[in-house]
Amino acid sequence: MLKEVIFDAFTAVWLNRKRVVLLVLSVCLSVWMLMVIFSLKSAVKDMVYNFLSDKYAVTQNVTCRIDTDNSIINLYGLSKVELDILERNLSKSCKGIAVKSDNELVGTVLTGERQKVTINGVSDEYFECMKMELMDGRFFNEEDYTGNYSSVVISNVVAQNCFDSIDDAIGSKLIFLDERGLPIELHVIGVYKDKDVDISEKNISLLNYNTVIYCTDIFLDNQEERHDVKYTTFYVLLNDIREIENMVDYMEKFLQNRFFGDDYNFRVYGMDMYKDMYDIIDIITFIFTIVIVIVFFVSGISIMNVMLVSVRRRTREIGIQKALGEKNLWIKLQFILEAIFIGILGEVLGVMMGFVSILIISQCWKKYIPLFFTGEDYKFLVEHINFFPSIKVVLLSMIYCLCTSIIFGIIPADKAAKLTIVDAIRFKN
Repeated sequence: MLKEVIFDAFTAVWLNRKRVVLLVLSVCLSVWMLMVIFSLKSAVKDMVYNFLSDKYAVTQNVTCRIDTDNSIINLYGLSKVELDILERNLSKSCKGIAVKSDNELVGTVLTGERQKVTINGVSDEYFECMKMELMDGRFFNEEDYTGNYSSVVISNVVAQNCFDSIDDAIGSKLIFLDERGLPIELHVIGVYKDKDVDISEKNISLLNYNTVIYCTDIFLDNQEERHDVKYTTFYVLLNDIREIENMVDYMEKFLQNRFFGDDYNFRVYGMDMYKDMYDIIDIITFIFTIVIVIVFFVSGISIMNVMLVSVRRRTREIGIQKALGEKNLWIKLQFILEAIFIGILGEVLGVMMGFVSILIISQCWKKYIPLFFTGEDYKFLVEHINFFPSIKVVLLSMIYCLCTSIIFGIIPADKAAKLTIVDAIRFKN
């Protein structure tokens, strides 16, 4: 019986194809708009993420900071063990957790020309987290944390002032005199570029410029004779920048549960730089989504009107079916299936048009971008902006089409099922 009902519904759609074509096109237009708009939104969102990730280190990680008014800072924060456990729990979402010691050493380098410096203790992930450019040598590895604690990465400013060149700095010893007057021997393994100063400028004095030297966090803690160190600031490096929203929410809940009831204030950063821009994108998308919903609603009303006309034209046919013993359920199902077929046809055509349109946009983007942009801008726009149809949007539009067809098909189907045999057979168009 079900096969017969499906066949009758399909036959009815085919016989009313002139009216159905307009309905299919309206549904098709809605699905096409939905796919194109959300694909463009996804492309623009990725562009924002990648642009800020390329320019600013903060968008590559989630920064967590724990504040307290207590002066004994070593009693607060997360220990190394706790951070290791957290990193293992976040293994699928993050590359690692970078830390920077809360304390620092301030003093003067005695090698070559005296240079004011600040020594910060960091983990090996810190350099990637801050997008630091290595000019020569290397950053820290496992050996520097297990044995050779005195390894340091200096800036190009220190290399220029103390060793005359970057090449001469690698592998050399550096004598550092802290504020207490204690000399510390350091071994240079790498040189990073200090982005805050341009050493190529002539007549610029760098001796009074306080640059930063990086050592391992273990080395700095040993110098300060600190044990059971706890970190109040750490950085969660992400595998995918698009996971930053979820990671911010997760870390806020984690820190809230960890320090519940204690005298702590914690802050989680990472969303600030692109939030305003992304809010604008969301507003524009929301406006277009309202337009799409209205189009879907109009399509549903149109489906209902066409189905009511179909019921009216087939009233005598319905009466004959009832006289032959067909149940109301099957008559109702037949008209609902007609509405569903119209929605499915519109969905399929809309998805096909959406895929083709997005492919055309993608090809035109790569073809015409060189006419307006060159150099790094062109490279960035081509590499980081990808137009692709979202599977979620396709599934969403499919569900929406089915729901629209069923909801607006129920009224005509119910009307057909409630017809009496006598009234239906006597009815004249």
